[in-house]
Amino acid sequence: MNIFDLDIHRLWNTQLVEDELTCLVANICYKVLEDPVLIKSKLVKPAVFHLLGCIIRKHNQSLGASLKLVQMLQHFEHLALPVAEAVQLWVVTYKCKSLVSEILRELDHIPEKEFMRDGASTKTICSFILELARLLPDAVLINISLLLTRMDEESYLMRNSVLSVIGEIIMQCLSKEGLDNQAKQARDQFLDILYDHANLDVNAFVRSRALHIWLNLVSQEHLPVKRCSELAELCVRLLLDKSNLVRKV
Repeated sequence: MNIFDLDIHRLWNTQLVEDELTCLVANICYKVLEDPVLIKSKLVKPAVFHLLGCIIRKHNQSLGASLKLVQMLQHFEHLALPVAEAVQLWVVTYKCKSLVSEILRELDHIPEKEFMRDGASTKTICSFILELARLLPDAVLINISLLLTRMDEESYLMRNSVLSVIGEIIMQCLSKEGLDNQAKQARDQFLDILYDHANLDVNAFVRSRALHIWLNLVSQEHLPVKRCSELAELCVRLLLDKSNLVRKV
């Protein structure tokens, strides 16, 4: 791993050799990540994470890594949590600040029909997005517009995931004392989205999830007092919901 912290470009007269070496090592690391047994190793996983972190930071591989990680999330169900952990390490320790936005931008490029066609892939990506929001809520908040576009799409799994991300962001970023006006406006916008999907979403699973997030905000004392009456009226209305899944929340 230490070799990639050095100025290895001094070893060759051409950039091509250095690029080929870093790509070779990075691809080996990605192959290790694909193995659900190896990635559980307490020795292998951190070594691979740190090696990739060195390569991404030192050799400007952020964009290529983002594309590769999204492709892997689409094909390997076990990678949702490990990749989120890796991204946190690379952002915090290796200062790869643009990585979250680049990954979310790559996810934004996935066509809606892909989420409708492949349920397993969609679940993996949804789990990854939520874990990323838990680990790096501020970074996800900055790029939340890349996720909000999914709220008008047909995949209820994706809508549920984005709602859960909104809940995490409210609890971790927008429930502090002394929020400025911009942060308060963002919080109110997110609460409006939760309200609309609890009240009007065509899918009972989504209405149930949105209501559950509202109630979780209450239990954690993260709901502004001015919105409590609104929530009470919503709960009364949802007692008459046609779905038992929503009524029993």
